Amino acid sequence: MIVSVLDHKPGSPATFPVPSAWLAGGRPLLAGRTGALHLQDGTHIAGTALPDPDHLEAVITMGRSMPTSPTWLELSCCDPLAPVLETDLEEEPLEKVIRNNLDALRDVFSRPRTHLKLRTALVPAGRARRLDKAAANWLAGHTEDWAHLTLRGVHPRRVLAEVRDVRWDLYENRVAVCLVDHLLSWVRVRIRRLGAWLRRFDDLARLQDSVGRDGSWRRKDRVFRLWTDFELEKNRKKVASERMKQLTALRRVLDGLRDTKLYRAIPARTNVPDELRPSNVLQFDANYRKVAVLWRAWATQHREEQLSDEEFAARQADSVVAWRRFCVLLVQRALCQLGREAGDLDSPLTDGAQIAFPGGVLDLRDPVAIRLGVDGGTAIRIVPLLADFAHAREVDGLVSGLGTRAGSDTVVLHLAVGSDVRPECARLLELGHQSGAPGPGLLPVSPWDLGSTERVARALRWALLTSQIRAWPPQISTDSSIKAAGWLAGTGPTRSLLRAPTPAEFDLAKAEAGLTALGAQVAELESERVVVRERAAATKGDRENRAFTEQAKRLNEQIQPLAVELAARRATLDSLRAGLAALDRVAACPVCAAEGRRATATLTQRGASSFTCSCDCGAEWGTAACGSCKAKVPLLRTISAEVLREEAETGSGADWVDRVFGQDVLAAPHRGEPGRWRCQVCGGAAG
Repeated sequence: MIVSVLDHKPGSPATFPVPSAWLAGGRPLLAGRTGALHLQDGTHIAGTALPDPDHLEAVITMGRSMPTSPTWLELSCCDPLAPVLETDLEEEPLEKVIRNNLDALRDVFSRPRTHLKLRTALVPAGRARRLDKAAANWLAGHTEDWAHLTLRGVHPRRVLAEVRDVRWDLYENRVAVCLVDHLLSWVRVRIRRLGAWLRRFDDLARLQDSVGRDGSWRRKDRVFRLWTDFELEKNRKKVASERMKQLTALRRVLDGLRDTKLYRAIPARTNVPDELRPSNVLQFDANYRKVAVLWRAWATQHREEQLSDEEFAARQADSVVAWRRFCVLLVQRALCQLGREAGDLDSPLTDGAQIAFPGGVLDLRDPVAIRLGVDGGTAIRIVPLLADFAHAREVDGLVSGLGTRAGSDTVVLHLAVGSDVRPECARLLELGHQSGAPGPGLLPVSPWDLGSTERVARALRWALLTSQIRAWPPQISTDSSIKAAGWLAGTGPTRSLLRAPTPAEFDLAKAEAGLTALGAQVAELESERVVVRERAAATKGDRENRAFTEQAKRLNEQIQPLAVELAARRATLDSLRAGLAALDRVAACPVCAAEGRRATATLTQRGASSFTCSCDCGAEWGTAACGSCKAKVPLLRTISAEVLREEAETGSGADWVDRVFGQDVLAAPHRGEPGRWRCQVCGGAAG
């Protein structure tokens, strides 16, 4: 079965495979009202993977508040966290109506109106209150209902009697029971929306309390900077907490009404139309009249929340546009956190734009993916996917389905909160290079998640930094002027540059001066050869012509070996300069560069193909060989080795790497061997 979905053109149906459309360059899609998105190969995204309505509403609100064609500078001023709406803190009209009529609703459930229904039944003689007219005839023909026979007559064991049954299932009682369900659902939505903001504030408060005690203080500082209106929201917390208490108390009362006899007596699937029938009980009974008032207030609110087909299609279109804008904002803020500002701050970040920054280019020409080109590295595709994998039931099937359509150069951003990811589903928080398995990276991001920008920055840091780190040691071309030394490795014309040479090992300035002198000598000889050829052409006698020809021939014999030597020495020095520039890039501290400073560290070789650099800021980066497959594993550590080992041993939750390191990590820590790092190829331990 293939379920209809809607694309970014309102009302346009589509039934082609959804994830392949996202990952292979098709148009971005969003699920329709029916739920699951099915693929032609048999796999599908279950209805539980649909994004949470509150998160989606926050994305739409943020998308509408952002500029339509923002520049890099304007986007830097946008907050990637969902704003707190005043409607979430204020008392809504329906909430006031509930509180004013709640006592009447409780009275209805404690003393409901009922009808008595008479029926004839065979009951024990002691329970009979009124005998049926046919009781004597029945007893005469059914001796099995006799207890015993005496001289005066029959003593019955069971008799046919009239029984009064209490009838609870009245229209007015069905209205009251359905009203409780509707109100409880509405209150839960209010609590969920308000609780999302309070949890975000609690996350920040926990970060504030844990400063200096665990994890990376740099990550905490960056998160604090994201919260631009900290003091304003701090003042709102008291109001929100009081509102939460009131809503929680209201939910408790409504939950209690579901445990009453009246609620249990009404069938569970009972449904009442929004428009009430004007019955006498609802009009003239004091308590039921207030129940009708409550129902009409809820129905008004319910009709305002319902969307027509056209409104629903327009909302779907707004969702797709807003989601892409939000993901572009996360990428831009992540680049800023990594110290990669655009060359032109007035560059518009709109569809079709290309924005250059130090080390790469941000390409927005793809309508589906956000592409990041890296100088000397592999470009990555960031695919915004409007799905919530954190709450999906068939996570393994979803991940495997996506893995067949994209490689490790793709990062899928799905709408979820990182803390909601279950520990057994840690794959949803990993990049493709960290899992040791083929397939794309999966990162949950949400306007309600403080760690969204950090996760995106972690993915971008891997793309921007690992190509430089893995390129060590750079390969240079050498000639006979460069002798074997400790700063080089290998033999032959191409060698590995391990470090910059000391003046005693190789004087680069002297070599450049010698190259300049050699070039001047070759230029002088070539100039002399030109003069000799001109004189030979101007002479008329054969003897003089032969003399000039012989002189030009001797000059050619002098120039040719010098030119070969000049080209070889120039190629050697050019290759050496490029190698030294690569070493400078490797030795530049990535943490200091992200914080707006420039610091370099001394490069120390570790083994045949590994190195390490340590900066005064406490950062350490480099490579280590995997103990299993010997692959190069890029490393970045900003906390002490002891803290790293302790965090790996005690860290809990699927998002513990994000909570501890944020963007300040390349290879993920190895949980099985604390203090070491997980190989991105085989999953073994390195370091």
